[in-house]
Parts: sequence; C-alpha cells; structure tokens
Amino acid sequence: MKIRKLTIHNIASIEDAVIDFDSKPLSDCDVFLITGKTGAGKSTILDAICLALYGDTPRLAGTQMEGSSADHGDDVRVDSPARLLRQGAGSGFVKLEFEGTNGVDYEAEWSVARARGKANGRIQKKKDDWVLKNLDSGALYVGSKEVSAEVASAVGLSFNQFCRTTMLAQGEFTRFLNSKDNEKADILEK
Repeated sequence: MKIRKLTIHNIASIEDAVIDFDSKPLSDCDVFLITGKTGAGKSTILDAICLALYGDTPRLAGTQMEGSSADHGDDVRVDSPARLLRQGAGSGFVKLEFEGTNGVDYEAEWSVARARGKANGRIQKKKDDWVLKNLDSGALYVGSKEVSAEVASAVGLSFNQFCRTTMLAQGEFTRFLNSKDNEKADILEK
C-alpha cells in the first residue's frame, strides 16, 4: 500500500491540513519522521489514516467504556470515533488517497457532522459517513460492511494488523528501544 495524499478537516487538534506524499519534499524521502510539540497533531495524523481506512483509531480501539462524552453531548459514546470531531466544529472529515496492494488507486473518506452543521447540534449518523471510491473503475463502496470488505482486499491487513505494522502507541517506543531482542516481538504483537 502506498499513501498518496491525506486531507484532514476539523479532526482532534487539526483544523485543516493536507499532506501530499507525492509532492516534494516527501516524494523524495524513503522514510520520514513526524515530530512536533504536544498537541500539535502528530497522533491525529495517524488517527486520520486509520479513520479513513478502518473507521476506527488505535486511540479509541482500546476504550471499552460505556457512557457518553460530556463535551460532545449525551449522544456520543466514549469509544466513538465521532469524539475526534474538533471541539466547536459542526463537521469534520478525513480523506485518504492511496494505492492498494492490488495496484488500484482508491480514495477513502470518513466524516462526522452535527445537526445543521452547528457546533451545538447532535451528532448525525448517516450511512454515507464512511465511503471508499475505486478511482480506477469508479466503483463506490458505502457504509461499514462494504468499505471494510474492500479495504481488507485493497490493503491486505485487518485494523489490528495495520496498527501493529505501522505504529507503536505513545510510550511504547521508549519501552521498545530499551527492550531485549526477545521482548521486542512481544511489544510489536500487542
């Protein structure tokens, strides 16, 4: 899989950002590092990629709590990706353009919106809040079941496999570096 372009609008700490991996300077790099101060949006970039592909994030995947979030109203579960809507925003989205392991170009989009686009509106649940478009054939996949199946085919990894192979949770990197060789595999498998 090759990520080509990531667009983020009103997700967590990021109001608007476009990262074009096919343009310089990123197109010239085999490897790059995401750095910045606390709250700058480093984790949000990784969350956005996961939201577009899997409709979930590592940040929320381990949250198995009942209830709702006071800052998002009583209609949003604590473990809902809708919690990542930027505070004070009426809507937000992530869009990811990528080439699948099958050689096909795709555009995945995950979105969240409040009633009438108002910051104080209730979160609206719609079938088309997660879509995947095959840019080669024009085929459109809508909703969790269709998008999940096509993403699995295009990426070749489940959500957990993708997270394990692409990122370590905050705090795990130092633990990983300081671990013995035989412990590193265990950390990566978590």
